[in-house]
Amino acid sequence: MATVILPAVGGQSVAHAQDIEPRAYSNAPVGVNFLIAGYAYTQGALPFDASLPVKTRSSRRPALVLAYARVFDLWGKSGKFDAIVPYTWLSGTADVAGQRSSG
Repeated sequence: MATVILPAVGGQSVAHAQDIEPRAYSNAPVGVNFLIAGYAYTQGALPFDASLPVKTRSSRRPALVLAYARVFDLWGKSGKFDAIVPYTWLSGTADVAGQRSSG
């Protein structure tokens, strides 16, 4: 039994993982420009500890993203430049100890 367990335990090796952006190495023709815009809007309640005097809470979270990318020739290889500008903000209301509060 020990001859089966020892090689299984002693033979372990370290596994390395890598996280790559999807299509990071996709072929795109040199000189191509990408302009990307996105908008998301979420709303809902915020969780609070039940022992706090906060009731009837809600929030709104709009988000905007603008991005530009250009594929170019870099010493005979394909290169890419990305500029990404995200912007988001949070607003909401809640009843705190019977008083309406917003922000």
